Amino acid sequence: MQQNRELLQTRCDALPRVLAQALPKQVRVGAMDTGAQVCLHLPDAVRDTAVAEALRQQRIVVEPMSRRVWQTVAARGLNTVVLGYMGWSEAVVVQAAGTICQVLMDLLRTAEPVALPG
Repeated sequence: MQQNRELLQTRCDALPRVLAQALPKQVRVGAMDTGAQVCLHLPDAVRDTAVAEALRQQRIVVEPMSRRVWQTVAARGLNTVVLGYMGWSEAVVVQAAGTICQVLMDLLRTAEPVALPG
């Protein structure tokens, strides 16, 4: 049991750390209260659904939160994906983080500028 906790803690430490170091500065890493998950708060230039689709093509499944939240929260612009990594080894976590970062950089590079209200 202790060994499982230590293994999970290693994963819980690895993914947010690797992502925070490599992600484009416009993307924020957020913790989740529900175990081996991390959320990525995205800039308006890329939608969570587009990120989910691009990552799915790389065999990484994330949950776009804009499809899962109450309408009032979605109206405030929740643009986040959640990534669960319970069954991943640390090596897979690092590899997936690299893929996630590359996909996000590609999407940001090709994104249309967002017109700000005002």
